[in-house]
Amino acid sequence: MTKTTGLVLALCLIAPQAALAAEAPQQIGTFKDWLAYTVTEGKAKTCYIASEPVKQEGTFKSRGRPFALVTNRPSENVAGQPSFLVGYPYKDKSEPTATVANRAFKLFAEGDTAWVRDDDGGDSALVEAMKKGATLVVRATSQRETTSTDTYSLDGFTAALQAIDEACKAP
Repeated sequence: MTKTTGLVLALCLIAPQAALAAEAPQQIGTFKDWLAYTVTEGKAKTCYIASEPVKQEGTFKSRGRPFALVTNRPSENVAGQPSFLVGYPYKDKSEPTATVANRAFKLFAEGDTAWVRDDDGGDSALVEAMKKGATLVVRATSQRETTSTDTYSLDGFTAALQAIDEACKAP
């Protein structure tokens, strides 16, 4: 499976209703280690950027493909929402973390996806850190008590984010 195919499949996991849309996701650009996409369902347009880890470590024996994503859904007033697909169901009530430079952000998880807790400054604080940082590290524990540490390159992150901000302007 190619990187592009995997990232399109990631959208199907985070936005299944969009996956059923008449229009397939359209890649709008490659920005070093990040890819940008749009997808339209009816009149609602969603834009997202996605990347795969450059390094995976942990006690897992096998897992699905992890992704870091940032999504804009103007029809829902959502802009710059980071999420993390870890490739397995997160441990219930676990607190995965996303770290950029020396700042760790607590995440909350449901199923195999995690989002930023508002008490850590919310989505915008993590996105701002990602714009300035070189790497993003996501640490998590699975329901089976295995651990993973995924390191993402932030090369191209800001340019990819600008591309979806332009493609998915608020109404």
